[in-house]
Amino acid sequence: MRFIDLHCDTATVMYAKKNGFEDCSMHINEQGLKKFEKAYQLCAVFTPDEYQGSGFDYFCAVMDYFLPVAKKVGNFYPIVSSEGGRCINGDPENIRKLKDRYSLCVFGLVHNGENELACGGLKDNKKGLTETGKKAVEICEELDISPDCSHLSDAGFEDLVKICKKPFIATHSNCRSVFDRPRNLEDDQLREIFRRGGLCGLNLYPDIICEKPRLSDLLKHAEKMLALGGEDCIAIGGDLDGIVSVPEGFKDVGSYGDIYSMFASAFSQTVAEKIMYSNAARFFGIGE
Repeated sequence: MRFIDLHCDTATVMYAKKNGFEDCSMHINEQGLKKFEKAYQLCAVFTPDEYQGSGFDYFCAVMDYFLPVAKKVGNFYPIVSSEGGRCINGDPENIRKLKDRYSLCVFGLVHNGENELACGGLKDNKKGLTETGKKAVEICEELDISPDCSHLSDAGFEDLVKICKKPFIATHSNCRSVFDRPRNLEDDQLREIFRRGGLCGLNLYPDIICEKPRLSDLLKHAEKMLALGGEDCIAIGGDLDGIVSVPEGFKDVGSYGDIYSMFASAFSQTVAEKIMYSNAARFFGIGE
């Protein structure tokens, strides 16, 4: 089995711990990865909105530590992304440098607070992108970097709709109509992502699935996305190593095989393959 996951915090956590994939306390670890033929993982550098100091230097330090460690795992393929726009120090031109140095693929503008680019949904859902944030999105589009609307306010989402001519994505978000949390997306927002041919990664964070979730409760969010027309746009965005708890029935990355089987049983093997691999493979141009 292969998978492509749209969001984890493994790089950030490994840099803090100065550890590697042999650490089985990590959600993404060597033992779990052995179950897969290929594991493509978007690895975000999480830079808090309130980060003091050079977010750009911090981003580089994390990736300069993590990428050599990741390349030692033969079936693991990291794809560089950001979570939080503080990594560019308020200068959208730094996006070009991150693209040149690390082939930055996805750019998350904000976390749960507020920074020079945007406001997070948990801070103020009516406050959108700043002028600097709008410029950052324009540069992302120029460089074929996908803006990430996960964590972004509703007003910020509307700004993306107005600015973006290319698809944008939600790397790790669920359905607000299934479980009413600001971190989840409204039906109309999901329809817009799907209409544009973007992606939405189903998130394993219990607080945005349901009260006291089992792994099977993720099906409710997948079913809703399918009903909204997202069969070719749904992916997995587990938020692994960024969440402090997991749904009942989930152990570590090795459990992605169980999620595939769950989707295959509930929907079909074709839909399960799309969610776990082929939708994201098509979007990012990953071949066989």
